[in-house]
Amino acid sequence: MEQTNRFVESSAQARVVGETGCAADVVELAASSDAELVFLDMDFDAPSGTTILKALRDRLPETTVIVMSALSSARATMEALSLGALEYVCTEPGKLQSTPLAPQIERAVHNAWVVNRKPTAKRKSKAAPASDLPESLRRSYDMVLIGISTGGPAALEVVVEQLAGADLPPVLIVQHMGRFFTAQLAETLTRAAGRPVKEGREGMMLEPGSIVVAPGGMHCEIGMVAPQEDFHRLRIRDSAPVNGCRPSVDVTWRSFARFFGGDVLSILMTGMGEDGAEGLAVLKGKGAVCVAQDEASSVVWGMPGAAVAAGTPHEVLSLEQIAELLATGVERK
Repeated sequence: MEQTNRFVESSAQARVVGETGCAADVVELAASSDAELVFLDMDFDAPSGTTILKALRDRLPETTVIVMSALSSARATMEALSLGALEYVCTEPGKLQSTPLAPQIERAVHNAWVVNRKPTAKRKSKAAPASDLPESLRRSYDMVLIGISTGGPAALEVVVEQLAGADLPPVLIVQHMGRFFTAQLAETLTRAAGRPVKEGREGMMLEPGSIVVAPGGMHCEIGMVAPQEDFHRLRIRDSAPVNGCRPSVDVTWRSFARFFGGDVLSILMTGMGEDGAEGLAVLKGKGAVCVAQDEASSVVWGMPGAAVAAGTPHEVLSLEQIAELLATGVERK
């Protein structure tokens, strides 16, 4: 806790207003100190970190929560993100990812500052009602690509929970997330979707109807495993971060633009920064249909906002419209 406080205090965007090692005191302390941001350890036993988060969301719905998590708390971390935690900070960087604790906390504080200063873009688990879904998007596709970051797990649940009976082409999701946590994300989305969602692996074939999450902490590309095969196989790379991200949406989408010649639907969703904006433009140049999430339903309108500013997307849709599109408007070829 002392180390976390020191990193938080070193940021020009935050100061520590209180701390406690007692789980039962978290909500009262946050309320009495008018805290805008709470760092919540998911390793509390009684009550659990998830129970505390639910209490925080009920009593202080506008307070931003960042969860501190180790590998042992991966399942609880996914539940926390689904419940509205903004993101997580990995407390075991040596085991899970190469990023040390200080840069993670700095990023988390910055993201929280952006979210808290943009009330129209604050956490929205439900978007505006779907309406006027463009008919031009309702068609057959060979592949669906989704790029997403801050606010992603909760938004992805909204998207996949209607997909149980959908006759989909392969769907590949690139979510900014550390190693090992994406396996738990796939399990969480499986429960929401009512159909299998798998974590990607080296050489995996992207088959019709499959929903795949790119593995965390690695870059995910599509490429040729053997000369006689097609290009619908994943290649997992432990190369340097791109746009400060690994996995990077740009890396994945540029690889699809190089190798995939079919009809692609690419969707850039909520997230901090600009990762994916360049990849979306490259895919558009290859004939892909490009969609960005709108500002009102995005937790952070960084990634989709950058694409919109560049004039890339064919359509800008709400979260619920994106869910409707995948559930009723997309068919596999």
